[in-house]
Amino acid sequence: MWRNSSCALGTDKTLLKFVSECEVFDDSLTDTILDNSYTSKLDAFHKEDIVEKMKINLITKRLCYIRQFSKGFKLFNTYEAIKRNSDVYTSLFIPVPGVTEEVDANYIYVFIGQVTLLRRRFKQTAKRERYH
Repeated sequence: MWRNSSCALGTDKTLLKFVSECEVFDDSLTDTILDNSYTSKLDAFHKEDIVEKMKINLITKRLCYIRQFSKGFKLFNTYEAIKRNSDVYTSLFIPVPGVTEEVDANYIYVFIGQVTLLRRRFKQTAKRERYH
């Protein structure tokens, strides 16, 4: 069973590995598989179809996330900085062996927070100057 399995770490990679190695598709997997857009028969015979559909679904979700991040970065003028200095920013999004073992996007949040604060101060200053 998926929920009681020692593989139940919750990562996409672990889930795909678990499903690809699964021999019996019981009720514990039904919701997870349906959540990944597979709607056909759940059995070992259809395992490859299930895994492929799950991969497509995961990739599609990630592309949507990437598009949303890109829009947000453009909104806060960080997109061009990341694009120009991709070697510096890589470790914020992707673990780099020997450099970072975990992804740390706190820098991006701090940067966006500073940009937001500066914009807010600029608007407040502009309002004050308009009314005085």
